[in-house]
Amino acid sequence: MNKLTRNGTFLRGGTMDRSTRFSLRRIILLVVCLVLLCYDLTTMAADSETVEGQVPLPVVLTALADFKPQSDADLELAVQWKTEVLQRLAVDAVNGDQATALALAASTLKDAERVYGKQDVRLVPVLRAAAKVYLRFQAPRRAVDLLNQAYAISRLALGNSDPANRFVLTELALAQRDAGDAKKAETSSAQAAELDAIASASLSGFRPLSAGPTPDPAAAYQIVPVFYQTTRAPTGKRDPLAYFGTTRAAGSHYGVSYVSVPRTRDVGSIPHPSVFRLDFSSDPARHVIVKEVTELGSVEKFWTSLRKGIEWSDHKETLVYIHGFNQSFQDSVETAATLAVDLEIDGNVIAFSWPSKKSLLGYPADLDEATSSVNREALLELLTNVAGQTASKHVYVIAHSMGSRLLLESLTLIAASGRKLPVDSVVFAAPDVESADFTSTVARLDTLAIHMTLYAAGGDRALQLSQTIHSASPGQRELLRAGELEGGVLPTKLLDVIDVSKAKHDAVGHSDFVYMAKDDLRALIWFGLPAEARCVLTGERTKGWRYAPAVPCSSDAFALASLYYRRYGDSGQALSHLGRATDGVARMAVPILKNFAAKQK
Repeated sequence: MNKLTRNGTFLRGGTMDRSTRFSLRRIILLVVCLVLLCYDLTTMAADSETVEGQVPLPVVLTALADFKPQSDADLELAVQWKTEVLQRLAVDAVNGDQATALALAASTLKDAERVYGKQDVRLVPVLRAAAKVYLRFQAPRRAVDLLNQAYAISRLALGNSDPANRFVLTELALAQRDAGDAKKAETSSAQAAELDAIASASLSGFRPLSAGPTPDPAAAYQIVPVFYQTTRAPTGKRDPLAYFGTTRAAGSHYGVSYVSVPRTRDVGSIPHPSVFRLDFSSDPARHVIVKEVTELGSVEKFWTSLRKGIEWSDHKETLVYIHGFNQSFQDSVETAATLAVDLEIDGNVIAFSWPSKKSLLGYPADLDEATSSVNREALLELLTNVAGQTASKHVYVIAHSMGSRLLLESLTLIAASGRKLPVDSVVFAAPDVESADFTSTVARLDTLAIHMTLYAAGGDRALQLSQTIHSASPGQRELLRAGELEGGVLPTKLLDVIDVSKAKHDAVGHSDFVYMAKDDLRALIWFGLPAEARCVLTGERTKGWRYAPAVPCSSDAFALASLYYRRYGDSGQALSHLGRATDGVARMAVPILKNFAAKQK
């Protein structure tokens, strides 16, 4: 199968390179996604069986039937889509084709066991989704069997006393009750209640993030408090992984979530037992876990709590993170937590979580939310108040994917009002914004006088798909995305454009955006260094930069110089300690650190 490259993208003028050979997998993905996401929206609105903002289930089922996996990776993607469809079938009161639903449940379980095996923890969300379908169609005994299997896998992975098991136990109790096993249901409920009490008690005494990970070899993970402002409506559930849903609230909710982050993970990664975000916790020494969500009740309590975090810190920093398309509340706070740890934020981290549908099929609905006035005004409120209300000396804003669109909308309102924005740096990571719109909007933000950075990459399949969707209408010109290298966004006096294709990490070149240029991002955030002072970049300001570390400025040497300068805060002390090392990387790091000190703003 051919490797996907930048030559596989659409070119300017709406034509495609005829010499390009698309991989079979990419053709399948594009065809399926076009069927799903480019479906006539007027038909969707008129279809009584359509979940608002999502593609009708009959269309989805037809597309899945036509999807023929060519590899295990394709099959895993199919399992993800099928599991999402099962979750919709379990709650949709209209689409009641029992034979289709049960056949899909059986085939999804079969495919999942083929991909993961019968004892892999990634099988748990599939088992739970299938069990809900069987419950809906009056087959509680089968649901009990599946949930018992899920519970057995969960206990094997986590141990009997891990609070994460309470979610499977709660569902098992409901299934046992429907199956007529009242005594077993009572036992399962009691076990879930005990684990719920353990979960609440284990979260006492957490303090805001201090200056980076504590070098405690006995601690396999650290707890990161992630403050949040969200326009999502609460679900009414206590489960921290389902506390907020996908619908919009009447106003903002404010609070703090506690996220455990393993110390041994790769920088920029968010390890889970599953590629598509399990909705139960697992081993905190190996996986990122949302442990608890606590609402603060009012914006005043929100600001008060944030001020305490700044008081206890040295650098007095606040990081604001805005998530992108297909993200749950859980996803947003997990990413914010890993960013805080990787960037060693000394102060607070805030996740702004808007109501994405958390669905591969919900692109139109997510697009509406990213441009809604409610979300735009809420983010504006956060950005304009965060520095003053928290007494932060440094504020950094990072937006990913479709979140960049929402950020641009809010920044435009701030600029039009004539207000200044007390922010050190704004980062657009793989922005899902049409290139011409991005360029024209940024041009109107010069009055804000803030430094902005755009990280773009070639071969970003998520953005290529978005580009294809937006250009699908007859007669529509090619709408290139700003986060794609072919998008053609040019740097300005206040905007650096950086090609990070060489550092791309994840399979689609989009989701693990932190990993793509982690060392460069650290130097930008920590020291405010201009692009020309960051030697892992090559190019020039007027044409753009490319992440291309090479000796004598290797990525390892650049990272080491950054860490020493950040940790010691003084170039003299940092150079003194670094000079004691004798390995080649340390020797290369010395002149890089000297350059940091000379060029820091």
